[in-house]
Amino acid sequence: MKDSKYQDRTPEVNMRAAEISRKAASLNNGLVAGSMGPVGAILKPYGPLEYDDVKATFAEQAKALADGGVDLLLIETMFAVEETNAAFEGARSVTDLPIVVSFSYDRGTRTMMGVKPKDVMKKYSEMGATLVGANCGTTLDNMEAVVKEYAVAVPNFPLWVKPNAGVPHMDIETEQGVYDMGPEDMANFAKKYVELGAKVVGGCCGNTPEHIAAIVKAVKG
Repeated sequence: MKDSKYQDRTPEVNMRAAEISRKAASLNNGLVAGSMGPVGAILKPYGPLEYDDVKATFAEQAKALADGGVDLLLIETMFAVEETNAAFEGARSVTDLPIVVSFSYDRGTRTMMGVKPKDVMKKYSEMGATLVGANCGTTLDNMEAVVKEYAVAVPNFPLWVKPNAGVPHMDIETEQGVYDMGPEDMANFAKKYVELGAKVVGGCCGNTPEHIAAIVKAVKG
């Protein structure tokens, strides 16, 4: 939220968002995850950010989300181990809530910083993450390959899988990005992810309510 008009109200915004989500989730006894994504720059020695500053930033957000009533914290769309470590340590310094760690593999089975699924799995299962997973990414086939690497690295560890609805292309008429996987595609791959050990499955960019409904139906079936 840096450089926005809300940058001095970050805890308030996070707490209020958690409270609104908590109210909505209470309608069907759902759980609320407090999402914490990348800060938008890279830590030293590759970028300008100091580790302790990033850790403090995540600690502030995690406390606000916890105070707002979330059931768990979700450190997601991560691509670098250094920042993820800072996020995890910052969150753990202010709350004992369960923590999910989810990386984004936008280079097939590697992140933009070259991080491998097996290394993510080993590191964050040892650090105490409740679930380890992947979100966004590229194709559903690539996500399946990531999940397979997770499953081999630490067998029987609970996984979190939330891919995009495939890869977007530009619609010439609307000039909008259109994702190439429909609800049934997402449903079919969700079943594959569950068979490989996923305990939580869903969808990220490009997924509509129809996509999520198809996933739910397939998994519950």
